[in-house]
Amino acid sequence: MTRGTKIAIGVFIVLQIAAVAVYLTVESRRVKPLSTEPPRQIQGVVESFEVINRDGTKTELVGGETPILVHFWATWCPPCIEELPQVLALPDTHLRVVAIALDDDWKKIDTFAKPHPRIFRTDAKTTEEIFELSSLPQTVLMMPDGRLVLRVNGARDWTDHDFWKYWTDL
Repeated sequence: MTRGTKIAIGVFIVLQIAAVAVYLTVESRRVKPLSTEPPRQIQGVVESFEVINRDGTKTELVGGETPILVHFWATWCPPCIEELPQVLALPDTHLRVVAIALDDDWKKIDTFAKPHPRIFRTDAKTTEEIFELSSLPQTVLMMPDGRLVLRVNGARDWTDHDFWKYWTDL
């Protein structure tokens, strides 16, 4: 094989790798359509679950007097970033609403969300095991005693009154 042929093959391979990289980048940033699937009932109990506050202290989520809408998201998840402002704007009238980032530091989180009293951080691996997370974004309804009762996968329109009714009619 001549030197010119080797160079041509090398350039071809590099161009193929670049094309695949561009494709994967575009696909990872594409916001998927909002899901219309209703929340599904689940069973499970979380005995204890601590989240990390911005100042590094920890807060126990299990307990209190009202159910908690626990929204899991991450900065590397485009649908999560799209949906987060709606989740943070939800009223706290019937439920306590928290958004838990599965990122490992606040610097990443701050690039997508301004500091907010409803945003917490947690260890992704432990959280995935406790809540059996299979995708993001994902939201669960947890009763004050730690019982899990509803789960919804995927991004949604949280301003949809009919969808919001599922969470508040329990």
